[in-house]
Amino acid sequence: MRRLRADLVTLLATEFAGNNPKRGFSFDEIINFFKKYDSSISKEGYERIRPPRKDFFEICLNSLQPLQQIISMLDLLNNPPFSKYSMPTKDRIEEIKKRIFSILNLTPITDEIATLHLEVTFTDLINDWYRIVSRIRESPAASITASRTMIENLYITILKKSNISKNEIDKIKGDLGKLHKAVCKVLELDSWAKKIISGLSSLIYGMAEISNIAGDRHSGDYKSVMFEIAEFIAYITGSISIFIYKVFLIKGLIGAISKKE
Repeated sequence: MRRLRADLVTLLATEFAGNNPKRGFSFDEIINFFKKYDSSISKEGYERIRPPRKDFFEICLNSLQPLQQIISMLDLLNNPPFSKYSMPTKDRIEEIKKRIFSILNLTPITDEIATLHLEVTFTDLINDWYRIVSRIRESPAASITASRTMIENLYITILKKSNISKNEIDKIKGDLGKLHKAVCKVLELDSWAKKIISGLSSLIYGMAEISNIAGDRHSGDYKSVMFEIAEFIAYITGSISIFIYKVFLIKGLIGAISKKE
């Protein structure tokens, strides 16, 4: 995973901690924001002389690992925290998001995933999704492989959270079709959404087949994979992941309510 480009770091720093003394994060607020993603970030070394807030924002963002850079950026754009001074307007934030998303090949699905308030065990969704979209243009086959991996990781995590034994999961690990059936059974999807599941299953099996033929994890004809196919599969993957995760959360909530009653 690549680091955020220098111009994007500067853009975020300028907008959220710019030169205007009455705009954006204060020095202490910058520390409080970024230490959520790296606990080592602190005031140490800055007790006597503090750099300009914009420069310090860049220092902190650049100090994060690539994945944490992406997560912090998405959090900042989707849920700007309270600050002493005013933050950029909603319209300005949307402009920033459009620019950054177009540069990083991100999509509205990225927004949706970033605002799911993921449980700790599901935070790899962001990592997996960014791996998909960051590879679409340079290596469509690698993006297809990453798409399959994202679905598999989500399904395996859901099965683990649903108390399915490790032995049972190991038996079907690597078989996307069987994983899909197991998750549908756990979530009881086929009892109330047969039409949706029928179409969803077809998409899953199609993705698995394309991945086997064209993905870079096999010796398939991966060099001829079209960008458009990889992009289409990426959108399917993101949409399926969001849908399945939301259903998992709803089922968990319903279960918790039932136990209380």
